[in-house]
Amino acid sequence: SSLIAKIAQQKEKNPSKALTLSGSNAHVYHALYSKDFVQLIVWAMSHYDDDQPLFLSGTATSASDLVRIISGQLGFAAGVTFDNDPTKTSSPSGVQN
Repeated sequence: SSLIAKIAQQKEKNPSKALTLSGSNAHVYHALYSKDFVQLIVWAMSHYDDDQPLFLSGTATSASDLVRIISGQLGFAAGVTFDNDPTKTSSPSGVQN
């Protein structure tokens, strides 16, 4: 993931400075492991007979929680901030210049 790479690069280049990411931390990510998905599909094929759609989704994780988890796993303690100011320019990678 590019988020993992950005945090790892910041840890390597300047571990005492917080990483600033462009955008909002309001995004929510849904993760579903492929093995879990396969089990849900098999179950649905043999047990689900409703005429309404069945929506399968994983655990919802906010962007800020995801950053906190990744930072912790990588041992990056300087922190990450989100800059949602549209007047600032950022590099294509999303890291503020």
